[in-house]
Amino acid sequence: MSKKKIFKDIYEYVLSLFFPNRCIFCGQIIDPFGDICSECEEKLPWIKEDICHFCGAENKYCSCKKRHGHFYEKIISPLYYVDNVRDCVHNLKFNDERRNAEVFAKLMDRIRLTEYADVEFDFIAYIPMLKKQRRKRGYNQGELIAKKLSEISGIAFGKDLLVKLYETKTQHRCVHGFERFGNVLGAYDVNQDYDVRGKTILLVDDVKTTGATLNECAKMLLLNDAAAVYCLTATLTSREYIKKKEKEETA
Repeated sequence: MSKKKIFKDIYEYVLSLFFPNRCIFCGQIIDPFGDICSECEEKLPWIKEDICHFCGAENKYCSCKKRHGHFYEKIISPLYYVDNVRDCVHNLKFNDERRNAEVFAKLMDRIRLTEYADVEFDFIAYIPMLKKQRRKRGYNQGELIAKKLSEISGIAFGKDLLVKLYETKTQHRCVHGFERFGNVLGAYDVNQDYDVRGKTILLVDDVKTTGATLNECAKMLLLNDAAAVYCLTATLTSREYIKKKEKEETA
């Protein structure tokens, strides 16, 4: 163990005596070096085995029927975007709770090691924001997650590997899937300071809804001769998951 790691652990332990470490999902006090509490570890809406790599949901909750083509090879996520998981993403994006990025990155790396175990990645990339948008928020939550994931996994961090070319309407304001895809068409490009020819890219984000933004970024990477693009998001929306869980609760 390096001296830097030892001092970091000591610092975190001492800090926890005054500011106890809490589970980001429920607020319960946990071990100074822990990430989530044992109860959340058991009960969170995990995306488990038998995953549809086309949409990212478990096959029993998959409703995509592989109807739409995409430019990325596969997509995976550790958690469904519901309840306190959704709240944690919201707090990361809008309430400056940046520690959530590190916890999400660790959970994302778990599923990467199983679902993408045979893939050698050259870069981790993330969905970019316009500079004025980033200044307004103070940070890009996708960049925070990507950087932490790079530190954990050892995969090279592609800072500003992708660039946003113009302002688009916020995706959640687009009602229909086709509107989301149209909204981001031509909005992204590859930073020409990077040579992605023949490279395999891991593209990350906080939430996957329709996958329109991920798909557009994957397209631009392939147009710049990347070998392949795989997607990994912290959370995933699934109407089928929500519908079936509601039925179970009311049964």
